[in-house]
Amino acid sequence: MYEIIDRILGGNFDYENSSLDFSCTKIDLSLSRGMIYEGSFHIRSISGRITEGYVVTSDLRMECLTPEFSGSSAEIAYRFHGEHMEEGDVIKGSFSIISNHGEYYLPYVVVMEHTVLQSSIGNIKNLFHFANLAKSNWQEAKTLFYSPEFSRILVGNDAGYLDSYRGLSVYPGNGQNMEEFLIQVNKKQKVEYLVEERELTVSLSPGPYEVTERELSIVRSGWGYTFLKVECEGDFLFTEKQVITDDDFLGNRFSLPVFFDGSRCRKGRNYGAVRLSNPYLSLTVCVEARLGEKNAASQELSRKRLTVQLMEVYQAFRLRKISASRCASVTVPGASAAPL
Repeated sequence: MYEIIDRILGGNFDYENSSLDFSCTKIDLSLSRGMIYEGSFHIRSISGRITEGYVVTSDLRMECLTPEFSGSSAEIAYRFHGEHMEEGDVIKGSFSIISNHGEYYLPYVVVMEHTVLQSSIGNIKNLFHFANLAKSNWQEAKTLFYSPEFSRILVGNDAGYLDSYRGLSVYPGNGQNMEEFLIQVNKKQKVEYLVEERELTVSLSPGPYEVTERELSIVRSGWGYTFLKVECEGDFLFTEKQVITDDDFLGNRFSLPVFFDGSRCRKGRNYGAVRLSNPYLSLTVCVEARLGEKNAASQELSRKRLTVQLMEVYQAFRLRKISASRCASVTVPGASAAPL
């Protein structure tokens, strides 16, 4: 390199017979924050004659990887260091090429572009866009919420939510915290739940293997993080699920099977409850299991049979097939009854 400099300083130029041609007239770079970029440009002697020279840059962040060159053409490589730059920063400078064909300047401009969060529904530029993503794809939105780049959309009027976001994003992957954040920034309402059955009542027959199943119909209103904790009160009561999530719902409905174990019931009426809860609500469905008592259908059948028998006795009396005393003995409680 020093030999080249000495020749140039000694006035060994060839202005008249040749000049240099560059592959570009200006270098424009748009980089992400913290990015290190490598590129190159080409120098060519128009006459094809041997060209010698060296290259320097006006900014230390633009590192020239080919500080000297020789030949009819050359590729000049460079590396830009953006490690300590922020979004929106602009660096302007130039490469100085000093050669035996003269001195040239190749300007460059480096812009640290604002990061745009990408998603399946397009760019996420603000909380409104993020809420739309959460509504259409909750899992993708949760991944984005816990990424280091998410805080970059909290600018302008949304900058006031930055402290809240920092507190709620401490534990990555927590869907409840993202739900809480969206509620705080007024981008959604709490998810509401309704149980269609106010109570469950079953009649059980005595026996060690008597297990009866009933269902609770749960209706969900709204969108967002779905979580319900299931608890049973009563030793005779149990469910297959302890937690209900979004995967359990078909649309906005879910039927929760509830099982009654007759071997754990005492004779008579047994009371319990099924409780559904999350940080925002608590629902209780009262449960009653009757062991050893006739159920309503059986009682209704017995009543109908007695009514038919009474009508047969009355008809026989009116047709003078039986006497009044005989009719009374059959229909009046406590009277001695003889076969018809």
